[in-house]
Amino acid sequence: EKQVLRAVGVASERFNEDALRIMRGFRFQASLGFALEPETFKAMKTLTPLLEKISVERTFVEFDKLLLAPFWRRGLASMIESQAYDYLPDMASSQDKLNRLFDLETDFTFESSEQAWAALLWALEIENAQSFLKSWKTS
Repeated sequence: EKQVLRAVGVASERFNEDALRIMRGFRFQASLGFALEPETFKAMKTLTPLLEKISVERTFVEFDKLLLAPFWRRGLASMIESQAYDYLPDMASSQDKLNRLFDLETDFTFESSEQAWAALLWALEIENAQSFLKSWKTS
């Protein structure tokens, strides 16, 4: 049990088939606490621009699940390292602000989607929450 997440077959082929698998990789990491296998992560990082082609609704589901997962810090850290956030609604160039979420207590987990998204609004210093959430098609 190496506790490593690895794409089946050739990682870049899997992510090209369905770019949402990139977000799922981050979410699985957040859910299981496993490390991403280096070649898998390299392909995820290289292909993050494909996330622009994924519907906001599908991306929202995966990101929401990531935030609610017990190891959300791991998944978010990989998202930040890969710069995947640049391809999410209203989050381009938000690395420094996203890092504010790591200021929360080490063992902190979100109890609800509302709490997680409120923390995200705080971290990103969003002034117009309604507009931001609408860009994620949550309202």
